[in-house]
Amino acid sequence: MKPDAASLLRQLDSWFEHYNTVHPHKALGYRSPREFRKQIVEKTTENAVGAVRRPHEGTTATEAVGSRPQPPQAVARSASLDASVAVDHP
Repeated sequence: MKPDAASLLRQLDSWFEHYNTVHPHKALGYRSPREFRKQIVEKTTENAVGAVRRPHEGTTATEAVGSRPQPPQAVARSASLDASVAVDHP
């Protein structure tokens, strides 16, 4: 016997809850979304522990850590923008 529409609608929320929390998904490495989220949070927390924080306006931390970006290197004038050199001629 098939369930009627009213009983399907009553069960729909629990089916979605199961699918979105417990059911394993191929795209998540056959883990449930709950397991996948837990692993992501744990990895993020592990990566954040010991991370150097620095204020937005200050430069002291960047100098201490050595993470200050270097200015781009100047392009030599001899490297012209002549596209004909790069074109393959028959």
